[in-house]
Amino acid sequence: MKKTVPLYSLDSLSTQQIGTVAVKLAEEATHTIAFTLDEDLKPIFKKGSVFIVDTDLHAENDTLVAAKVHGHHKILIRKFYSEGNKKTLKAFDDSAAIILMPTMQYQILGVVIQVNAKT
Repeated sequence: MKKTVPLYSLDSLSTQQIGTVAVKLAEEATHTIAFTLDEDLKPIFKKGSVFIVDTDLHAENDTLVAAKVHGHHKILIRKFYSEGNKKTLKAFDDSAAIILMPTMQYQILGVVIQVNAKT
């Protein structure tokens, strides 16, 4: 399924759409947006990689998500983990995981359904 999707930067300070991207989706999704990397997301993704996010899907254990977390100046692409009441966002590198506390301000924007990675 080929679709044109609104494109945004991961810079959470800017909520302006920066353009659109034509993507060929492996699965049908109605509400999708895309985020592009302004810098490398080490150790896996290079600057310019595009993450296609389904805003209708809810984060499940061990899914890749786009999230806004209070205190961070960018939208984060992280692995979401849930064990009982404990919800965690883990980075791809060795940096500390973010434990999502009930008193924290955060928003899971959606689940990453496809990555168009730069190599």
